[in-house]
Formats: sequence, C-alpha cells, structure tokens
Amino acid sequence: MKKVILIFFGLLIYQFSLSQTTEKYKAVHIYRLTQNINWRLNPQPDKYIITVIGNSPINWELNSVSKSPRATRPRVEVKKAVSVDKIEQSHIVFIPQSKSAIINDVILKLEGKKTVIISDNLTKYINGIDINLSFQSNTLKLEIDKSNMEQKGLKLNEAIIVNNLSYK
Repeated sequence: MKKVILIFFGLLIYQFSLSQTTEKYKAVHIYRLTQNINWRLNPQPDKYIITVIGNSPINWELNSVSKSPRATRPRVEVKKAVSVDKIEQSHIVFIPQSKSAIINDVILKLEGKKTVIISDNLTKYINGIDINLSFQSNTLKLEIDKSNMEQKGLKLNEAIIVNNLSYK
C-alpha cells in the first residue's frame, strides 16, 4: 500500500512539474514576442503591457520571466483581467484555454486596436486570433495569422516565422 501511495504522489508531483514547465515555455515565448513585434507606435513605449484573462499559472511565470536578470528590454508589465470588460490598454492579451469560451468577446472588445491576441491550445482556427500557442510532438508551436496582424498595422519580425513556426 505504501508503494502505491508513493507512486501516486510521485506521479502527481511529476504532472505538476510538467505543467509548470509548459507554462514557463509559453511565458518565455510571449515575452520574446514583445521584442519581435513592431507596433509602429510613436514614440515607442518604455514598457509593454501583457494582460492575462482569468486565473492562470502563466501570470506568475510571465512576472517571473519579465523580472529575471536575464530579461532584456523592453520592460514588461503583466496585468490580470477577471473578465472581458476589465481588459485595459494592452499590447498583448493572452487567453488561457480555460477561458476559450470568451474568445469571441475578447476579439470584439479589441477590434481596431493594435493588440496581439494570443490563444492557448485552440483545436480549431478562429478568425481574429493573431497567435495560437500549441504543443505538437512535445514542441511549443506558434501558429501565427500574419495577415490578421498586418491588418492591425503590426509587423512581425520575419525571424520568428522562419524559426520553425507555422503561420497562415
């Protein structure tokens, strides 16, 4: 019985560790996007605002990455919005998989704004999402809707597209 309990707790800890690693990868990629998207703003902001909708472990990971001594410019501020109507001015809005039911509301709220909308692990394409983060064969992929971003006046660094990332 002791062995069964130890194995159970071992698997539980492993699952938790794997989940944290996944969120860390996502946070690093989202942070790097602030360096690889040209919002064509004059003057350039001294910090970029990333809003995460709802409660998600990625909040903590984004804060950790942005405050890391290895983090380079630009500065990043991470905000949390408990609902769509609480979304303030942001450069990036991240919609965790747990909030995928409100994606269309987020898209409507941010229509006409130079805000990158990032979804988490969508299984089907939704018009208006700029980037979808998904794991394929244990590799994080950024599915980028380049034309949607260009319609918003956003320019993506071509190196992002070339480095094994998919786009529409």
